[in-house]
Amino acid sequence: MFAQIFLGIFMIIMGISHLLNKRLFLQKNIENLVSDVRSYQKGAALSCCLSGILFITMGIIEKKAIFETSTFVITYIFLAIIPLTIAILNNKKHSGKYLVR
Repeated sequence: MFAQIFLGIFMIIMGISHLLNKRLFLQKNIENLVSDVRSYQKGAALSCCLSGILFITMGIIEKKAIFETSTFVITYIFLAIIPLTIAILNNKKHSGKYLVR
C-alpha cells in the first residue's frame, strides 16, 4: 500500500514537472525524437497525473479492503487503461511511434 502511495506521489511530481516544462524527468532520446517538446510534455503531464491519482486512490482502497481481490484487480486494470492510452497516443502523436525507447 505504501509503495503505491509513494509511487503515486512521484508520478504526480513528475506530471507537475512536465507541466512546468522542467526537463528533469525527460529522457534524452525523447528530446531527439520529438520536435515540439513542450507539447509532448503537456500530454505527458496529464498521463502522469492521472496515473498518480490512480495509484494513490487504489492504494487507499486496498488498505481499507473495500473490494474483493478479483474485483479490485479488474477495476485496477480497467482504470489503468485510461492513462496508458493517453501516454501511448501522446507518443504516437509527437514521435510517430507508439512506444519511445
